[in-house]
Amino acid sequence: MLIRTKDKREHLNVVLISNYFDFFLDEHNFFKSSFYFTCNFSHALKKAGYNITVILPWYKKLEEVIQKFGVSYIGKSEKLLIPLDKTGNEDKEVEARFFDCEGIEIIFIYEPTLSDREDFVIDSSTNFFFPDNLKRFAVFSKAAIESLKLIPLRPDVIHVFGDWSSIVAIYARILFKYDNLINRAKIVFTIPSLENQILLPPEQYSHLSLEWKYFSYEFLEFYGKVNIIKGGIVASDTTTFFSNSYVSEITKSDFGNGLEGVIIQKLNEGKIKGILPGIDYE
Repeated sequence: MLIRTKDKREHLNVVLISNYFDFFLDEHNFFKSSFYFTCNFSHALKKAGYNITVILPWYKKLEEVIQKFGVSYIGKSEKLLIPLDKTGNEDKEVEARFFDCEGIEIIFIYEPTLSDREDFVIDSSTNFFFPDNLKRFAVFSKAAIESLKLIPLRPDVIHVFGDWSSIVAIYARILFKYDNLINRAKIVFTIPSLENQILLPPEQYSHLSLEWKYFSYEFLEFYGKVNIIKGGIVASDTTTFFSNSYVSEITKSDFGNGLEGVIIQKLNEGKIKGILPGIDYE
């Protein structure tokens, strides 16, 4: 899907970054696509000759179940200091924990406000997103990119999957645009649908530590609110959806949910693709 030239596959370093890990917990059996992306897809890419690293947020409940999925801690962790503002006056310490899953390197990002709650994204007591989710996943996104400096390979492709992980694509193109390790990588953003976009009040924009010029109609602004899904699409070299027919549908207002203009523009630029997850014959 990413690059079809067979003789280049063994030289390509692909990093998969996602905020979805629910297949480990299997409580609601809801995000089927996350299992495909993080498990089947990564192993299929490895078999095809790519060098694969997966980066996920750590969540306290994973500790109880992770071993039954063949994921083992390799005894390595690294501390990272992540700046929380543009001035560099406030830093957050996070931990990158290294695991192995049948030859796939997985880096879990641990940070207390991200990882130690009983619920992960949605507060079960209110059934709404945690109000500080933007700040939590901004830290995760910065840490995910910074953790790439801990592995020996320069990423050729950074493939981002999931709503909150869209911040990774945004940061890669803005905060890391002068970083020689990151700025040469192609950014691919996969999102299952545009049905449930994350819209946040402008008062939270400062949590992204970005200049206000990016809160614009062309980038992150959406009817006066912050739309990180829109930002992820704009920032990425390619955005993929799980169906060619769905790509056609979201060019229309009935399914585009306000982003049909952005989709049409990116489609005309050749930056929107429909893919099929396919069948796992194993």
